[in-house]
Amino acid sequence: MGTVHFFDATEHQFTNLVEAFDGRETPIPVAELAATDVRVHHSEPDGLQLFELRLAPGARGESHAHVEDEIIVVVDGELRFGARTLGAGSSVMVPGGTLYAFVAGPDGCTFLNFRPRVDSSYITRAEFVHGTESAELPPLE
Repeated sequence: MGTVHFFDATEHQFTNLVEAFDGRETPIPVAELAATDVRVHHSEPDGLQLFELRLAPGARGESHAHVEDEIIVVVDGELRFGARTLGAGSSVMVPGGTLYAFVAGPDGCTFLNFRPRVDSSYITRAEFVHGTESAELPPLE
């Protein structure tokens, strides 16, 4: 029998990605790190992963991919994927190994990111195009 895990938002604060990675090397551009706050809801080894990201107005998620499939659900603001703009309540499913980028709307954006397994991969556009090995992000805490 499994154990139920709760997340109470009143007990967990957002952390800026610069602080979350605490000087550890990451392929994510510094401007993107500085414009992004994270709050990890659930991250179980060999299990489900759910985290919440809050982007500053106009913040860019540079072109990248991950190993695992992911579902992004916009909670507040707007998130632009190319010509498509997603508002609160909208979602997008990105298959693993798919290159994508996004831009936060003029008022910023908050979204939930769900993955079926913990995934710390971050495949840059250059790695994707050249088929080189992807970077592993330091674990978020």
